[in-house]
Amino acid sequence: MLISGSTKYATTHLGGKYGFGTIVALGASGLNGTDVYDFTGGADGANPQAALIGDSTGAIYGTTVSGGSSGQGTVFKFVPSPGGGTEQVIWSFQSQTQSDGANPYGSLVLDGSGDIIGTTVMGGTSGFGTIFKLTPVSGSYAEAILYSFGTAGYYDGRFPLAGLTALGSNFYGTTSNGGDNQCGTVYEISGSGSGYLTLHDFVGSDGQDPAEGNLLAYGAALYGTTPLGGARGYGVLYKLLP
Repeated sequence: MLISGSTKYATTHLGGKYGFGTIVALGASGLNGTDVYDFTGGADGANPQAALIGDSTGAIYGTTVSGGSSGQGTVFKFVPSPGGGTEQVIWSFQSQTQSDGANPYGSLVLDGSGDIIGTTVMGGTSGFGTIFKLTPVSGSYAEAILYSFGTAGYYDGRFPLAGLTALGSNFYGTTSNGGDNQCGTVYEISGSGSGYLTLHDFVGSDGQDPAEGNLLAYGAALYGTTPLGGARGYGVLYKLLP
């Protein structure tokens, strides 16, 4: 949930006027939510899954898993106004078989230059997902792929369902599959896309298949969860230290 002033903003994956999800505004009490935007399932996107982020101007950014010009998901900008707001698609992903990525599930991050950085669970050169960056250029955006998963077979991880967490000058995230043991990974990458590094390969007993939900950075440590694995097979809460 994103808090902007006295208003909280969230998304729903389904529902709304057209059944493809909504952006909802909640008052300070968290009650009486109002749909401020209903996704149509077309070029404007469909089925938002991730949390929203905001910038210093009050604009809100998010992703949709599907919809867009090719049906493979979008990155959108929403500018609130009294009783509603304006949605603008700033990137439409093209294909699960093309290098620009497809189907973003995770939330976005903004770097200090105003670039938007995120992940897609599909697409890229190997079809196993990407880390992408959108840079504002003359009122539009240009995309760069910082990393395509599957570059090292399955060893570097596959299918990043989660978004990224910034810590210092680097970004951290998880893949829901792949790694040495095919149980998922925790990885690090610089803001320029250089220095991709697998920090941890899950083995099952310490967790398995980290899914949606970003890592939490606290001090020098990273915290996260997995839905599977652990001593009883029902998931873990883990801490990763440098």
